[in-house]
Amino acid sequence: MMTIQDNTVVTVTYVLREKGPHGPSVEVVDRQYPFRFLFGQGKLLPAFEAQLEGKTPGDTFNFTLTPEEGYGPYLENEIVDVPMEIFNNSSDELKELIRIGYYLTLTDSKGQQRNGKVLAVGGETVRMDFNHAMAGKTLHFEGTVLEVREARQEEVNLGQPIQG
Repeated sequence: MMTIQDNTVVTVTYVLREKGPHGPSVEVVDRQYPFRFLFGQGKLLPAFEAQLEGKTPGDTFNFTLTPEEGYGPYLENEIVDVPMEIFNNSSDELKELIRIGYYLTLTDSKGQQRNGKVLAVGGETVRMDFNHAMAGKTLHFEGTVLEVREARQEEVNLGQPIQG
């Protein structure tokens, strides 16, 4: 039976809760739409992968990640007033998305794409929160390993599993 290790394709189901095992459910990933990923590529939370390493199909997992192990603390300096003028040359479709509660992807001065949630829309600025949606939150995962298989070279090169 194959164990979860680098360059294996892993399929799991899980329930993600905030604040611990009895907190509110944030995400449910079931057998109909399981989570499939390439293990050991640095694309997932390192603490998440560390909890799964060595497990085999049929194993269950139940662990809590602190905000520091998850998406980091909630940072006030990630709330930014973006000048409205940067949207002047945007498409009408994008301008329609400048609404409270909507998420927009913007490119920062270093060329990095950042997702931000619109908090307020004023005449001159759009107040946006660029913290990850799970920043500052304690995350509890409970689930089951469904499948572990060796990744094909094409998948390793691509950095993700290929369906089918």
